Amino acid sequence: MSGEHRSTDLTPPGLETGELTVRDLLEVEPFGLELVAGSDEHLSCTVRGAHSTEVAQPTRWLDHDWILLCAATAIPTLGDAQRRLISELRGGRVAALGLGLGELNASVPEELAEEARRVGFPVFVVPPPTPFREIIAFVLRNLMSEEVRAFSRMTAIQRFLMDAIGEDEPIQSAVERLAQLVNVKVGLLLPTGAWEVTTADLPAREILSAVSGRHALTRSFTASDLEGHALAVRDPGGGESSWLVLAVREGAHMHPLALAAGNATVPLIAAMRRLGRVQRDVDNAVRSAALEALILAQTPGDARTPAAQAAAWGLEVAAGVVAVVVEDPTARVDPGNMRERALAGRDWWAPALMATVHGTQLRVLVPAPVSGDAIRANLMGPHAALRAGVGRIVTDPLDVSRSFAEAELSLQASVAGDRAIGRFDDLDLGTVLLHELPLERLRPKVTAWLGPLRENPRVYETLVAYLDHDLDVGQTALALHLHPNSVRYRLGRAEELIGKPIRSPTTLIALQVALVSGLGALDDDERP
Repeated sequence: MSGEHRSTDLTPPGLETGELTVRDLLEVEPFGLELVAGSDEHLSCTVRGAHSTEVAQPTRWLDHDWILLCAATAIPTLGDAQRRLISELRGGRVAALGLGLGELNASVPEELAEEARRVGFPVFVVPPPTPFREIIAFVLRNLMSEEVRAFSRMTAIQRFLMDAIGEDEPIQSAVERLAQLVNVKVGLLLPTGAWEVTTADLPAREILSAVSGRHALTRSFTASDLEGHALAVRDPGGGESSWLVLAVREGAHMHPLALAAGNATVPLIAAMRRLGRVQRDVDNAVRSAALEALILAQTPGDARTPAAQAAAWGLEVAAGVVAVVVEDPTARVDPGNMRERALAGRDWWAPALMATVHGTQLRVLVPAPVSGDAIRANLMGPHAALRAGVGRIVTDPLDVSRSFAEAELSLQASVAGDRAIGRFDDLDLGTVLLHELPLERLRPKVTAWLGPLRENPRVYETLVAYLDHDLDVGQTALALHLHPNSVRYRLGRAEELIGKPIRSPTTLIALQVALVSGLGALDDDERP
């Protein structure tokens, strides 16, 4: 469009009032723009640019939220074509249509105006004295001012996020501040499909499905009535990435600097997670040391400090605690990994959990009572080979070591019986009595007494099988693939060697003690 040039030194209203809307543009008095049609909703749309063209299908050259400027003479003369133009502009999410009137066409085409009023699409008249270039330049200046403002927001975002590190929930604070500053919906989506933090009701599963299986670190998506971007946040432990999600209502505009702000936030969230991991490692190390001190405590003074630390974590010994020992008899599962799992799942016991690794074992102290389901879910997990032992409930800090000793004995029983979990309360009386005896004091007596039997491995093997099969000669013969008479002969030979009847109660008790304690086990070179 041609016309008299007028200089308009205008301050973009967006600099003070926010983003430029169609209504803001219409209110710029020097332009003298006159509204022909447009609903309140459409007049509130943001303006991101303006372009003058008179070609057919103009939306090919326009982005969303741009204004189309053209001379009224370029509008099709047929009513159907005018209505199709309005439909095309609405479908292309054009902000508004500005028509320049001149001598050849002094009014807005009737069918076009009628269709625009029907659907609420903004159409305005540009009077002859106003050049299109002035409107385009004005919109551009406003956009540049808005970007300057947004860049200043970037500095505020960095400062706000750094301040959030000192808060109780730094990641949540950072996400909320980001959403406030860039005016979009923000959430931190975990790889499980759950939200770690979110500032709005966002469809987690749909967004995760939309961004999964693609390699880009920044992934655009459309889900339900939303559209936006998901930015990968790498896990400091090497696990699957989370996603920082920025979303707006579908069809709404997201400022390009919102994405830049999100990209600046990603490394800060990753750093916060690393700091959180370090803090957890320190906390877990302190818990481990306190548990070791509690196990080794010999006097009330020794137990006072670790017991007080346990109470500070919510593990009040006086209220009842129980020791659990977990081990992999196949030595395939690293006890350190078992400890990580236990500490990661300690919400099951609230924060009241202490864990340490002792050799190949995981030792855990938790509030009593403890169920088998809790042990399986939080300590054993998917590892079928793991075995656990549970001690008795204690209420005195000096009895914690005893509960762990009982848990270890229960663990041995669970391994021997091929059970997942053994409990001290379920052990037979003989095993408990044996546990209370100092085995080293028994060793010389057992060794001397069993000496003659150990020199006759086949006799010894038959005697052990006889005891294992509840003194049943027939079952013993089947187990050893012998004739019952052969079993009776060997048992008689055993009685000659030890000088006492095998069925004597004292003999049976002595043999049971020797076998259960392991003191009577044959070495490899002694086996038949």
